[in-house]
Amino acid sequence: MALRQVGRLVGWGGAPRWSRPGGVAARLVGTRKPTIEEAREMPRNYYEFPNSVLLTMAANGDHDARQERLTREIMAVDNVSWEEAQPVVAEIAKATHVGISLAVAPFRAVIYGSIAMGLVSFPLCFHLDTALWFNEHFVTAEVAETKDLETWLEVGSWTWNWMEPPLGQISFFLLCLQLARDQNANIGRKSISETLKLRRATNVAAKFPAYNTKIVEDFAETEFNNHE
Repeated sequence: MALRQVGRLVGWGGAPRWSRPGGVAARLVGTRKPTIEEAREMPRNYYEFPNSVLLTMAANGDHDARQERLTREIMAVDNVSWEEAQPVVAEIAKATHVGISLAVAPFRAVIYGSIAMGLVSFPLCFHLDTALWFNEHFVTAEVAETKDLETWLEVGSWTWNWMEPPLGQISFFLLCLQLARDQNANIGRKSISETLKLRRATNVAAKFPAYNTKIVEDFAETEFNNHE
């Protein structure tokens, strides 16, 4: 019975029935294509989208949608045109960028510092002259015999005696931080960067009390990511 049912679906001696013309796949996929008039009516800019679409896109974190939603909020509150609302949008964006260099400085320090330490670790491990200098000033371990330092791999085998403990400990520490961050997210708490963005967004919204707080905060939160 089961074999017969499979035969009806697949179709003996030919292509599966669901893929044949008029089959299940053909019935599921519509055959109507858009007309030229419909293509011309398609919105191409954010200011052409209806409010409902903008709200959905803004809720999903689309910054341009949040900017357009802020523009319409200003239009409604100040009773001005779209063009007249743009200077106010620019003013709010400028307020979002005040002090942003100082706010992101710790993050940039970690980024550049991590890259620098990653690059420096190579000569510290495999370059003989660098390893000898580092050993003389910071480690003072016994230098391996010359025959055991003829290749960069042999140098790495010698330097690994003191490179392994700090690298291993740092890796374990970063792993613990990652685990802590994951559990922090599991209980619904925000990360440090998210908290910083929310705090700055709240401060910006407080400077423009005439407009909806949530709309201004949403815009300021994603505008934070547009800094140079």
